[in-house]
Amino acid sequence: NASGCTQLTTLNCHENQLTALDVNGCTQLNRLQCFENQLTALNASGCTQLKELYCYENQLTALNASGCTQLTTLNCHENQLTALDVNGCTQLNRL
Repeated sequence: NASGCTQLTTLNCHENQLTALDVNGCTQLNRLQCFENQLTALNASGCTQLKELYCYENQLTALNASGCTQLTTLNCHENQLTALDVNGCTQLNRL
């Protein structure tokens, strides 16, 4: 749980065995690389400076990126998504 870490700008936690990740409210986070884990849930809502999110090759069933107004790239292939919330991601051009 890294939620509320308002000074965090980059988080590279790929290729581990994480099952859940919460970065909600990390307002300065601009790049998140959490691919190749065992994540089933990811909450990145409210990360207003997040531009790139790489969460591919996990076991995600739900991904919340709502309110990530600067998000341009979301790479979430090879998951089991049944819920994807990108509400407010008006800059998103790569999915």
